[in-house]
Formats: sequence, structure tokens, C-alpha cells
Amino acid sequence: MKGLEKKTSREELFAAAWAERTAKFIAVRDALRQTEHSRAYRMAFKQPWKFYNDHTIDEAIKILVEQYAE
Repeated sequence: MKGLEKKTSREELFAAAWAERTAKFIAVRDALRQTEHSRAYRMAFKQPWKFYNDHTIDEAIKILVEQYAE
């Protein structure tokens, strides 16, 4: 059953990474919702999960606002 233990560990790591990315997305989404940057808010939903993995919450907000400023 050694292979099963590795699979469980990999699944746990994947689940933890997914939860972290989801939490970052929700924080970015909520922060942008409260601003006048409606296009940046909408485009937050279009970003791949890798975007939220590669950037901190503040960096993601800054990038979205700069990239999609109206």
C-alpha cells in the first residue's frame, strides 16, 4: 500500500494548492468589487489559476488594474 500513501499525499498537496489559489482569487475579486475598476473586476474571472499562483494578492490587483484600466 505504499503507492496509495504517495497518491494520498499528492492529492493533499494538490488540494492545498487549489485552496490557496481559490482564496487568492476570492480576495482579489472582493477587493476589485469595491473599486471603480469594473473591467479589472470582470477580467479577474478570466485569469488562469496559474496567475493567482504566481502573484501575491496585491500584485494581482495591481496587474489587473493597470492592464484593464478604463
